[in-house]
Amino acid sequence: MSFLDLSKVEWIQVVSAIGTAVAAVAAWKSASVAKKTSETTKDQLNEMKQQRISQFKPDIIISGDSLRLRYNEKTGYGTFINNNSLPKIKVTNAGLGNARKVEYKWIIDTKKHIDYIKTFDVGRNSIHKYDVGSTFNTENGITFLNEDLKDYHPILLKDKSYELRLPFSYLEILAFYYHLHLAEKTDLMQIPNINVKIMYKDIYNQPYESKYKILSKKSNQTFSEADGEIKDYSIDLFLGVDEV
Repeated sequence: MSFLDLSKVEWIQVVSAIGTAVAAVAAWKSASVAKKTSETTKDQLNEMKQQRISQFKPDIIISGDSLRLRYNEKTGYGTFINNNSLPKIKVTNAGLGNARKVEYKWIIDTKKHIDYIKTFDVGRNSIHKYDVGSTFNTENGITFLNEDLKDYHPILLKDKSYELRLPFSYLEILAFYYHLHLAEKTDLMQIPNINVKIMYKDIYNQPYESKYKILSKKSNQTFSEADGEIKDYSIDLFLGVDEV
């Protein structure tokens, strides 16, 4: 049967079917173009959003600093405490926008180091109490580790620097290790570092995180002893900072 033999009704049906197929193809092409346009628009909006966020992105950095460990005859080892205050290091928001809700988490294996220090007389005599994750009590003072190993700044303005307290527990561990080093009980390579994780947000509530390692390096010292016993010392240290 050829198209010439089709009746008028059959011709109308064929033309209608062709029209429906053409319309379907046109609709598919239109939907495809609309989808691509929508995806392009979405990508453009996301790119604009990221550009807007990057214009106000904060960037918190930690600077190295110097500190001094002095021998305390009353306790029999050194202390970093000076004028009843602990040393601090500088944090700076070097980014393009303000940082909000800045949390600091100090990371060090206190139990490992305290257990080691207590194998020596200076540790057994000067560490009065240590409860894992709780209390650390020495001749130089007492601290609660849950609070000691964290800190908080509600806001760090851009291009501004702030002081960050060094944990008492870390400074005490450092003091014991350097005392043991002077007494030739331990090597400088064993002196521990401490890490700090910084979590903060920008003005759009976008979260950020950075990590740093604090390393102590001896730069100078004076030292005296008598009859094989330490009588006095002063050690200058530099706290270097590496991004992790």
